[in-house]
Amino acid sequence: FEGASDDLLPTVKAAVLLHGGDKFNVNVSMRDRDTLRNMGYFYEVYQTVDEIPEGIILTYHVLENPQVNDIVITGNTVYSGADLRRMVTVRRGTILNSRTLHENITAIQEKYHGDGYVRMKFADMNVSEDGVVTLKISEGTLEGYAVKGNKKTKDYVVLREMRQKVGEVFNAKMARRSMERVYNLGFFEDVNVKMNDGVEPNAVIMEIN
Repeated sequence: FEGASDDLLPTVKAAVLLHGGDKFNVNVSMRDRDTLRNMGYFYEVYQTVDEIPEGIILTYHVLENPQVNDIVITGNTVYSGADLRRMVTVRRGTILNSRTLHENITAIQEKYHGDGYVRMKFADMNVSEDGVVTLKISEGTLEGYAVKGNKKTKDYVVLREMRQKVGEVFNAKMARRSMERVYNLGFFEDVNVKMNDGVEPNAVIMEIN
C-alpha cells in the first residue's frame, strides 16, 4: 500500500479481501480497489502488478485527502455557525473523509428543508491544500410578491396577509400559512401560489393567483 499514512494503514489493510498467499483474482482486486475509493479518505486509487519468481506483488497506490485544519461555513443566517458545525462530524486534525463530509452536507440540507427552507442549497464546497474546508450556503431569499387575478379589491388586502417580508429567507411553511390566511378572508373562490425564480441567484418571487 503506497501512500497510506500509518494512521490509515490498518484500516486500509482490513478493508481488502486479497491477502498475501491468496490466489490472485482480477475481479476481487478490482473490488478491493473500489472499496478503497469508496472509503472516502483518498482522492485517487490505482493498482499495479509486478511479477516476481514467487508470484506477483499487488500494489495499491493511494493519494490521501488533506488533513482537516479548519471548517468554515458561510452564507448561513437561519442557523448559527456553531449549530451547523455541530452537525459536521469531520474532525480537525484528521484526514478528510469526503464520504462523511457529503453525509454531513446532506444532513444540513435536510434540516433546512424539513423546517421549510426548501430553496437552501450549497453554492460551493472547497477544500484548500492547507486543509481548510469551506462550505458556502445559499439559503434562498424571498425577492418579492406578485398578485394576479385580483379584480375586486386592492393588492394590499392580499399582501398584508403574507407572513414573510421581502428580503427574508423563503420558507415554504410560512408561504402555505399565508395562502390559508388569504383564502380565509372569504373574498376568493380559490387561491394558488407559484414560485418563480427571482433576478438574484437562488431568489424566489412568490406569485399569488
